[in-house]
Amino acid sequence: MKASTIDVIAYSSPAKGTSFSNEVICAFSGDSGAVRQAIVAARDVGRGLLGALGHTPSPRPLPTSEETDQ
Repeated sequence: MKASTIDVIAYSSPAKGTSFSNEVICAFSGDSGAVRQAIVAARDVGRGLLGALGHTPSPRPLPTSEETDQ
């Protein structure tokens, strides 16, 4: 598999740019497959961190067709 690089073009955290929220926001640029792979890897790390804190992350249910038609 060929490795591709991605660039972080924006980063916001509670200390820089998101005020008093607990969110971290990153914007990436690069090959779409490489960006997707980086996001999936970051999600897996985040799930592991939440698990280490004693919480088992669970996925949100998919919206029903009635909810998406509104």
